[in-house]
Amino acid sequence: MKMKAEILFALVACIFILSGCKGAKETTDSNKPKADVIAKEICDCAADLIVIVEKMESVDESSSEEELNALFAEGDQIMQETEKCITALGVKYPEVDTDEALAKKVEESIKRQCPKLGEAFEE
Repeated sequence: MKMKAEILFALVACIFILSGCKGAKETTDSNKPKADVIAKEICDCAADLIVIVEKMESVDESSSEEELNALFAEGDQIMQETEKCITALGVKYPEVDTDEALAKKVEESIKRQCPKLGEAFEE
């Protein structure tokens, strides 16, 4: 089960990178750096994914095949929703992909704001 959870985290990290949500020009929005604003939106996108991954990590041998199938189906649906949300952020912030230093700030902010998602960057 842990492998499936790791795959989901890896997929969201890939979606994050491929959709261009790596950073944005350093500006403020409500007195927050843009990197923190983007990171919060990414964390919001991935909140349900994090919950399902935690559920998958808690599965053990006593879980029935039916329970496992339902969990994987839910995980697939949530992954699709997360992908759409992250892709929309790439459209919302078209200036991403232009500043590698800021991309690092977004990644660091994700690690602070939603550590479970931040773990995907560690793998």
